[in-house]
Amino acid sequence: MNAVVFLLVRQYANRIRRMFSKPLNAILTIIAVLFIISGPLLMLFIRDFYEGLVGVSGREIAVAGVQLFIGITLILSGLSQQGGLFTYSEANILFSSPLTKKTILLYSTLQSLPGSFLTSIFMCFYFPYLIGSAMTSLKLLGTVLVMSLLIFCIFIIYYYIYIQDIARQGLKKRLKKFAWAFFAVIVVIYAAIWLTNGRDFGEAAETFFTSPIYNAFPLFGWAKWAVVALLNDHYINGFIPGTLLLAVSAVVLARIYYSQDVDFFEKAQLDSIRLQKVVDTLKSNGYDAQGLTLGKVRSAKSSFREGAAAIMSRQFLEIKKRRPMLTFKDLINGVIYLAIGLAAKMEFTFVYTMIVFSMIVNTATDSWNSEFKKPYIYLIPESPFRKLIYAVLPSIVKNVLAESVVVVAAAALLGAGLQETVICLLLLAAYALLFTSASVFTYRIMGHMTNTVLLMFMRMLFVMAAAIPGGVIAIVLSVVSGIEGSALIMGAMILVNLLCSLMFMFLSRKLLVQSEIMN
Repeated sequence: MNAVVFLLVRQYANRIRRMFSKPLNAILTIIAVLFIISGPLLMLFIRDFYEGLVGVSGREIAVAGVQLFIGITLILSGLSQQGGLFTYSEANILFSSPLTKKTILLYSTLQSLPGSFLTSIFMCFYFPYLIGSAMTSLKLLGTVLVMSLLIFCIFIIYYYIYIQDIARQGLKKRLKKFAWAFFAVIVVIYAAIWLTNGRDFGEAAETFFTSPIYNAFPLFGWAKWAVVALLNDHYINGFIPGTLLLAVSAVVLARIYYSQDVDFFEKAQLDSIRLQKVVDTLKSNGYDAQGLTLGKVRSAKSSFREGAAAIMSRQFLEIKKRRPMLTFKDLINGVIYLAIGLAAKMEFTFVYTMIVFSMIVNTATDSWNSEFKKPYIYLIPESPFRKLIYAVLPSIVKNVLAESVVVVAAAALLGAGLQETVICLLLLAAYALLFTSASVFTYRIMGHMTNTVLLMFMRMLFVMAAAIPGGVIAIVLSVVSGIEGSALIMGAMILVNLLCSLMFMFLSRKLLVQSEIMN
């Protein structure tokens, strides 16, 4: 037990030390902490009551939706065949030390506690903006506690399935089918409620999530019951019982997990080696998000264009060989925002804004990162600017297609007009170009960094800052000049975004030349 505690303490102490090892790391760490605590601080200074983005009636739906989203995401990722129990360094230490199976499983159990806490903070820091003044600092701490218990239970269930899959081959595949069947039943139940409530998505969501039957559902229902009761000041008959149920479940699941008697050493060691290879590949490819995926390669037909356009042709061929142009994974973020908007009865403009800014992560971690590492790209007798445009164009096309599907669906369901939909699609394409070009520019000025978290954080900050000029133009035209036509305002934003995109691409035009020398 002492050895396990020592390993955990040293592990997180070293991580904290690395955050402050360099001045830039320390500054960005402080900025991230201030950003996370900005919500509670804002609630302290706002004297007037603030209902939040979802209002009083949408609190329960928002809380349940966030919990369900993180739960489904973790469960499906846990049932995938690409997971692991330990990192490569952890496996080397644990499996070469004189530790019993129970002690090693106890280590992974205790390791889940800080991981659950940090994940819950990441999922809850925006609750003050979403829910409003009802989410005070103390209630936010209570919400973090409930979310930590929920996520801890999900982690332990994942670890338990991982160990049992070693003893019973194919267990994950069977459970994955049951999980999809369960989600299908949930969708059918919601559809039935939607039909009986006048086909109103908001009323159906309110009926579904406020039902006592949902509150009685293990883990997710208890977590929602506890948080909503906390917001409504129902401590005795809501928050305390729900939290206790989660705490007891966490203790029972943890005890069952680390009491297993399964020989998992070889499988865990092999998975740790495989995960380390994936991480190394990811870093060498410039943090390409596809470096984390393992998939089958299939035959495909394609035609190649000449010159710099051959770069684009090769990328499209690679996409066809790996997977379809659009998959559910490409649409999931936008679909979630659309579902939240329908349930909370938001306007089309607000849902559209969420969909647009969800592209920030996609544009910062797409395939153009690895394209700059290809040696053949420097042998093409074309200008660096032209080669750069064709290198990032497939990423832009893929993101625009994926988000356009969601925007069209949102426009149809939320009653947006045809003209507004067309203009929004054009603005979406302009933002995709802006976000991608801004990400390329960060690659140009920062180069290849080994700190993945630091690099991603800086990219996202810069990309979000790149959207400021278009927002300023919109405010000036609508407030100062008194222009009311949305088409004119969006047209100006499209023009500004295109100009900023061309500026970023022009400033990054020597990127390929410098990369050639470095490689």
